[in-house]
Amino acid sequence: MPISPSESTTSRLRAFCQLLIGRASDEVERAYGTSFDARIVDTIDLVDHNEAVVGLENLLANLGEFEINLLAGERDELEQIIVGLRVDRDCPLRYQVIFWDHDLSDEPTLMYGEIGVDGFEVRKVEEYQTGRQDFAGLGLQRGTAQLSKAPVPPVPEIVVDPQFSGHSLTRAEFEAVWTQATTGGLQVGDLDSAIEVFIDWAGGPTAVRLLYTPAVLLAVDTKDRRGFLLDEVYLATLWADRGRSELQAALAESLAAAGKDPPVSSGFEPNPHDLIHGAMRHGQPIV
Repeated sequence: MPISPSESTTSRLRAFCQLLIGRASDEVERAYGTSFDARIVDTIDLVDHNEAVVGLENLLANLGEFEINLLAGERDELEQIIVGLRVDRDCPLRYQVIFWDHDLSDEPTLMYGEIGVDGFEVRKVEEYQTGRQDFAGLGLQRGTAQLSKAPVPPVPEIVVDPQFSGHSLTRAEFEAVWTQATTGGLQVGDLDSAIEVFIDWAGGPTAVRLLYTPAVLLAVDTKDRRGFLLDEVYLATLWADRGRSELQAALAESLAAAGKDPPVSSGFEPNPHDLIHGAMRHGQPIV
């Protein structure tokens, strides 16, 4: 019986399918075969691991033959999806959360882990007292989080030390934390303050690109700053995976000085990486 891919891999694969089908449906269907058509978008959770891995590896290896030109970043995304599918297929996983009781501002207090049968971390999320979440795994990384270079002990072995407590998680519980950490945004009602803070945080207007989606989208992608601001009429959403803590602090300070409500953490439905990629590729300089 086929084993379905994990929710995070599924969502990335669904988004990738939608992207390619929308741009080159005939070429994609020739590349993948009869199973790779629009129906896969709605029934991706029924796809067998082996079928998905073999099909995507075939697509990656034969892009030229099938006349499919991947844009910058799309080949990396496809490779990461294949890695995720292999992990789901080959490694039974366990999930856990560890609570660390301490007063260190620069260390996490919650550590969520997805751990393979060999004991090594596949994905992790580290949460700090301030609510900041760093993460690592499947080609993604933010902040100081890094996958352990040694096997991670199970919860009963960790909690022998009284400064730690913890328990097992279901996959769905871990996926909810992972999704929030990797796609969470900051929402504010004061657009003018948000734009000013975002441009300053980005390093100045020359680093920022502007794209109408038709909403106003500002984005930056540099060595130290990567994120976007999306104007949604009465609400501005800011998202970052490089320089996130600096953006959050600057935004909170600006709003407090203006007597405005602080930013609110919120999940973000569209793929933020797609938004940044689109703005940087098709957007215009704002100066």
